[in-house]
Amino acid sequence: MENQTSRLRLHDTSLLFLLLLLVHTMPADQASALLRLNLTSNDFCGASLPPSGFERLVELTHLNLSNNSFAGQVPVGIGNLIKLVSLIKLV
Repeated sequence: MENQTSRLRLHDTSLLFLLLLLVHTMPADQASALLRLNLTSNDFCGASLPPSGFERLVELTHLNLSNNSFAGQVPVGIGNLIKLVSLIKLV
């Protein structure tokens, strides 16, 4: 069986905030179980990334935010992901 990375595609900025709300409210053991998050090629229309929530994803190794038209600063929580080995294209 081929190893595939699941991909979440969102097409509305409100869904981005729903995703981060989910990360904020899920039990810590579930949030920390996420290893890869691929949000590439969505249309977030210049929305800013939520300022917090990413720091709960302590086991995250791969984060792809490319081709999304984000605006604003990179959340500090992304910088605290010490196991992150791949962060792809924030612009």
